[in-house]
Amino acid sequence: TAPLLYVVGDLKDTFESLFGRFNYSYDNKYYLQVLARRDGSSKFGPENKYGFFPAASASWYISQEDFLKGNKVLSNLKLRTSYGKVGSSQFASGQYAAFFDKGTVYNGTNSLYPYNIKNPALKWEEALNFDLGVDFGFFNNRITGELAYYHKKTTGALLNGAISPSTGFLNGWVNVGTITNQGLELSLNTINIQSDNFKWVTRLNVSQNQNKVIDLGGFSADAISGGTNDTRIAIGYPLGINYLVRYKGVDPADGLPIWLNKDGYETKTFSLDDRVITGQVLPDFVGGLTNTFTYK
Repeated sequence: TAPLLYVVGDLKDTFESLFGRFNYSYDNKYYLQVLARRDGSSKFGPENKYGFFPAASASWYISQEDFLKGNKVLSNLKLRTSYGKVGSSQFASGQYAAFFDKGTVYNGTNSLYPYNIKNPALKWEEALNFDLGVDFGFFNNRITGELAYYHKKTTGALLNGAISPSTGFLNGWVNVGTITNQGLELSLNTINIQSDNFKWVTRLNVSQNQNKVIDLGGFSADAISGGTNDTRIAIGYPLGINYLVRYKGVDPADGLPIWLNKDGYETKTFSLDDRVITGQVLPDFVGGLTNTFTYK
């Protein structure tokens, strides 16, 4: 096993994977895929280097059925779904071990000091993903698009900083909390004009995501967010919410700002103790519109 003590520097990491995949198709209409993989990473502690991540997906080309063949309006229709588990190791190598960094020279001798706290139990962040979607095309695929629903549940989320100050450290990687994401995605592509010399294509996409923190593994919002930031990670709210003292305006009598305390009453005294949840930093919708013009 690897040691749990390192001097801060450039650390390399290794990754290995063993996977198998089964594909099945029938009559060019029904498709099934099953995947199982076992991934290992040196980024995790000796007892948690490996994770098992299975998945399955299926699709049905409805437009290939006899009752839709030859349809001059609907040129493509496919129903698809998938469910599976994925793992994440998106952080620097060696964070499960204790680091020492170079300190000042004392009496002609180099010194080292503890840089972070070790966590040999650090393991893979895991997410269960489910999605259900439909792909469509009309008028010989002059109009195409897809509409999809997804739900993702992340457990053992990898976070840096949820460390008690009593340890003497400010940062440390831990697996903590459960987070869900669910939403809808819509994309639409249209070929507006197509001739020998000119083509105009429009692409539209809109997505809506609902993010929610389900569990923090016993940590408080202050432990996760540092206690002095203007954003918080709190149970029952999206990941990253505004945590501010509410401002009402200026008193015309004396020109002083007016704040609201935690209970909603006006005050002339600004205090961080009066911060409350005022809104999320994540947008309600994300979208884009692109027009492409091609000449000759």
